[in-house]
Amino acid sequence: MIFDHRPLETLTELASGHASGELICASSSVEVHVYFQNGRVAWATDSGHPLAFTKKLLEGARVDIDVFREILESCRREKRPLGETLITWGVANREEVRAALKHQIDLATTALLNAGPVQTLFLNRSSQFAAYDSSLTFSLEELTGGPRVEAPSVVTSVHERMDRPGLATRLQALVGADWIEVLDGNAVVESLPLPSSASRVSTMLFDATLGDGAELVAIRTGEGTLGGAALAEARSIWCRTSPETTIGALVAGLTSIANDAPPASREVALDPGELWTTASSEEIELLRSFAARIPELRAAFVTDAVAMDHVYGVGRPSISAARTSSLVVARMRALLTAFDAQAARTSPDAARSPRRMMTQEPDFLVFAEELVIEHIHRVVWILLDRSSSKGLGWGHASALGRRLLDSWASRRI
Repeated sequence: MIFDHRPLETLTELASGHASGELICASSSVEVHVYFQNGRVAWATDSGHPLAFTKKLLEGARVDIDVFREILESCRREKRPLGETLITWGVANREEVRAALKHQIDLATTALLNAGPVQTLFLNRSSQFAAYDSSLTFSLEELTGGPRVEAPSVVTSVHERMDRPGLATRLQALVGADWIEVLDGNAVVESLPLPSSASRVSTMLFDATLGDGAELVAIRTGEGTLGGAALAEARSIWCRTSPETTIGALVAGLTSIANDAPPASREVALDPGELWTTASSEEIELLRSFAARIPELRAAFVTDAVAMDHVYGVGRPSISAARTSSLVVARMRALLTAFDAQAARTSPDAARSPRRMMTQEPDFLVFAEELVIEHIHRVVWILLDRSSSKGLGWGHASALGRRLLDSWASRRI
């Protein structure tokens, strides 16, 4: 077993990975078992509420206790799913079984989220759970989208016409943020953990990202991760998480919340044509050789963190050199100023940590990584096709960054 400080991230990873099996979580105060089928939660129990499903079903469906016991024993002997059997026998309908299941699972997952650090072990049981009725399973969002949160918090809506209340609560349950805001333009309409009339998101940051056409942004520094996602009707949701939360977990949480807004954008077809370049230099040749081997790469740039208009790069004919150059300059302003400078100075380790950024644009994904060596302070940018995995994007950005740092170190520029 492993010692897990953030079990919600483990649940999210199993769900996003379409896992099938049993997650066992144990601490000195509670033991929780969560059963997954293709990334959906089929069942969960905790040591504090062993009979929650039974009590809820007997109360809601008015099932005779003797009949229920007979069915339960039959299912145990013949190893049949209890919920499906109750429906087949006509003892309860599907809605009643789902309600009782959700009640049991909610109690178990709430116990897990409130347990603090736990030991976890996942047992892969794909074949065993394959035949279970998927209509009796739940997405993680269904379970974390209710009133439960990872820690006690206060949700305050200061906009009486809020048409999707609880977005901040849902995101808090997914990522455990330090603060969350839902904005309507620049106005705060929902805030966690305390009421806020003034947004923590600077106008410059908004204008350089979501206000400039990005659909999602996540910026990682030693201070933590700051992220935002566009919603419908000119709204957006923003949050900041601690350094312990991975940028991948934050992106997954924001994507889950904003999955229906804005509408899906068009994909750009891969273009094997000749690469364009914006300058002639040793760095350009390095970028060209790197990009030539990656068919899903749309463009690669290097920008100067001091002289921000110093931009050079390579790209495919399907996208504009001028447009993408301007885009990375705008995004760089957000990357370099997202966190308060005074906060960074109070944390030397955070100040030394390179900043990273990911944005989802209408036509491609953008990955950026800060490069610092002696007097050099630059940022490398990778633009990938939207169908590419985000893990691949981070890998390409890191690989190109290492090549550039090695090149600069060898030439001592």
